[in-house]
Amino acid sequence: MKQPTVKNLSVLGSTGSIGTQALNVVRRYPDRFRVAVLAAKSHTELLAAQAREFKPELIAVTDERAYLRSEHLFAGMRVIFRLARSPLANPITGLITRLSIILL
Repeated sequence: MKQPTVKNLSVLGSTGSIGTQALNVVRRYPDRFRVAVLAAKSHTELLAAQAREFKPELIAVTDERAYLRSEHLFAGMRVIFRLARSPLANPITGLITRLSIILL
């Protein structure tokens, strides 16, 4: 049987309801999905915990003030504030599309 190809995912809004559900899918199918990018607005404590668990190549915090208040949580991690400017975020795949593929 052919091994499934691992898909890199960019999870935008990873600390919200849909984002946390998407990460649950990744936990359930680690042989199919890898988190390459995590992005959130300001819930930095949860975002940092997700980053430690999934080890993405890139983390985006869109609220720079929230990041600066909790910068210590991201020690040694690559964090940016403008996700759309990153070459890693170029092929941002629609989360709903990816989830529908799993559920079909």
